[in-house]
Amino acid sequence: MSQHGGNEAAIRKIFDEYHGRMIKTARAILNDYDLAEDAVSESLVKISRRLAFLENLPIYQQRAYIAQIVKSTAIDFLRKCGEDKSTVVASDDFFETIPDGSEDILEHLVRKEEGLVIKQAIQSLPDVLREAIYHFYIHEHSHEEISQLFNISVAASKMRLHRARKELEKILTGGRE
Repeated sequence: MSQHGGNEAAIRKIFDEYHGRMIKTARAILNDYDLAEDAVSESLVKISRRLAFLENLPIYQQRAYIAQIVKSTAIDFLRKCGEDKSTVVASDDFFETIPDGSEDILEHLVRKEEGLVIKQAIQSLPDVLREAIYHFYIHEHSHEEISQLFNISVAASKMRLHRARKELEKILTGGRE
């Protein structure tokens, strides 16, 4: 009984500390806030089953582990919805994401399309470069954390991120400098 209460407190702590990042990660994949919330909820259930393992990891690995569970769960949700997400993307929260009249619908749609183009460009990167982008920008890991996670030097982490940015620039500009 006390184990159960301890699990609830541990999950509450994870929720409080990582909820924003978890939503951000799931929403980047699903492009829908409600589905992202569902993916995060399911991720928390999966995490609760592995609390003993998680508690024995260093903090930077805990964050990476949590992010990976959220990412995998969101991808599973995406598969359940099918590759054609047109019905999912046009959900009710679409209009809620537009700031209070600070931009018109056309500007919002243009920015959303640009985001999809960038997301596709990132997904087309080689694994090593894509992971550098995800860990630095999405999971907000420092170069020190990335170096420990991948057993590389801090300089190598910085170089991977530099190469990833250059490659993205080439993709997004069509090779024009």
